Amino acid sequence: MENNAKEGWDYLWEQVWWSYLESEYTVRYWERLSSKCHRIDFWARFILAIATGGTFAGLWFWKYAPCIWKGVSLITFLLAATHTFMNWQKSESDASKLYAGHRMISLRYKNVMLHMKTGVSLDKVMAEYEQIEGDEAAIETPSKFRKYKDKLQLECQDAIEIEIESRRKKNG
Repeated sequence: MENNAKEGWDYLWEQVWWSYLESEYTVRYWERLSSKCHRIDFWARFILAIATGGTFAGLWFWKYAPCIWKGVSLITFLLAATHTFMNWQKSESDASKLYAGHRMISLRYKNVMLHMKTGVSLDKVMAEYEQIEGDEAAIETPSKFRKYKDKLQLECQDAIEIEIESRRKKNG
């Protein structure tokens, strides 16, 4: 009977560990995507603020390079026209909310691992784990973010693998 309990703990520990790592990966992904949206919005607003200002338009050197001024004006026009429709602030806000939700899930997985180490009963830990999995599945990802899963995913995956390796070395 004791052997079955140990196998149950080992199995649950492995499940919680991998769920925790996956949630950490997801946290890093949404954190980086939120940061990326913020940077894009910041630079778009910065360019719009500078290029649409009368002072910038009246600089003395534009009379020597009218084609550059026309190009800057065109870029500013296109940026101003599309910035509203791109709605990077909303994207940043949505990504930040997803980051916060997944960060909470990650911390809850970590809490389950602490409960397992401190000897909380298997039934209680299993119920907590299943509750977290249900809550994690309930977090919905807007379809607009599905196109970003490429380079960012690889960066986050590499960061998690580095962290796993450093923990293995640290724990022996």
